[in-house]
Amino acid sequence: MFEIPGRFFPKKNIVVDKIDKTFDSAFGDSRWAAAAARADPLISTNSFYLGPASETFRAMKYLRKHASDLTLTLYIMHSKTDTRTDVTAARSFFASAGSVDKEITVYDDASHLLFQDKTENVQRAINDMISWFDKRFWSLLNLATIRIKFSQV
Repeated sequence: MFEIPGRFFPKKNIVVDKIDKTFDSAFGDSRWAAAAARADPLISTNSFYLGPASETFRAMKYLRKHASDLTLTLYIMHSKTDTRTDVTAARSFFASAGSVDKEITVYDDASHLLFQDKTENVQRAINDMISWFDKRFWSLLNLATIRIKFSQV
């Protein structure tokens, strides 16, 4: 939809009222919306440039089409109550991804911006991410240690 016009009119500013209506709800804590964005004149809450939007949609389309080719470790964090991105899309991408090591965490009561949410939701998301990294880091570190010990024999 945006791909062809985005190539010809990359700096065309598009206003979408629906985006503005969901802006505040993307933050689980309204103080984040006020401090992080509403107070910053450089952050647009209801518009975007056609060029970057076109490239974003093109990349998303490519990722969906080639999800089965994805072999990197994958961690998706999403909220059931997200007002900006449907959790169904995240679940679909997760199911399609070809990664052997993949995990999805879906939060019942968080917002779109998991790290700009209520304190308890932010802490839970941070803890989940740290735990996810820890599992992979320590297994890699153990593997590296085994290789070093083996090479010294």
